[in-house]
Amino acid sequence: MTWFILYVVIIGCLLGVCYALAVKGVGQEAASRNLFHLLPWFLVGFFLSSIAPLLARWQYASWGAVLLYVVSVGIWLLSWPSRKRAAGSLLLGTGRTWQNKLLFWVGVAEVAVAIVITWVAFGAIASPPDTALDGGVYAINQIPKVAFWWTVATFFISIGLNKLELRENGICFLYTFISWQRMKSYAWERSKPNTLTVRFAPLLPLLPGFISIVVPKQHRDEVNQIVQTHIATVPSS
Repeated sequence: MTWFILYVVIIGCLLGVCYALAVKGVGQEAASRNLFHLLPWFLVGFFLSSIAPLLARWQYASWGAVLLYVVSVGIWLLSWPSRKRAAGSLLLGTGRTWQNKLLFWVGVAEVAVAIVITWVAFGAIASPPDTALDGGVYAINQIPKVAFWWTVATFFISIGLNKLELRENGICFLYTFISWQRMKSYAWERSKPNTLTVRFAPLLPLLPGFISIVVPKQHRDEVNQIVQTHIATVPSS
């Protein structure tokens, strides 16, 4: 029970830090909206992490889950050039945003975690515990763990190095293309005048129908000129 309480406290602290960073970056209104829509996903992640020890008893289930994650992330990242072609010619490239830079440093931290996990895994392979019935199987069981953390690190580093681009057919941001046709409205946040919130039709019902982008201040007017020709503007809420 103690570990569960400690886990809840750690998750709560992480949520608090994430919210504080979001308020600083995108403003309180946008941060509150993001937290409200992302909280269910945090709960799903909490549930999955809670049952992870149970899945570990069935090694093929855990291997399958990790393999599905690694393959999904790999396809998503590697398919970006082809998905980006649908966005058309470049209208304006603003470079990396505040969000990109923050996610990059999250990726750096994940690289450090992945290095530690790899080091521990190699140590475990070199000196398997006495309870391990088969040293070869025990060594193979370390692979999913290492692959998972390196995939997480690669994911954050990649989106951290990505750039905000306004293109002929839509906006490219964080390895995602949102077409102008899907966008319903946009607004500049009152508390953060360079934070652009775009509302659009989500691809899946459970996904949030908006995104807040911290536009570099020197490009705000150019971005506003482009988006106002493609989508309607509404007051911030």
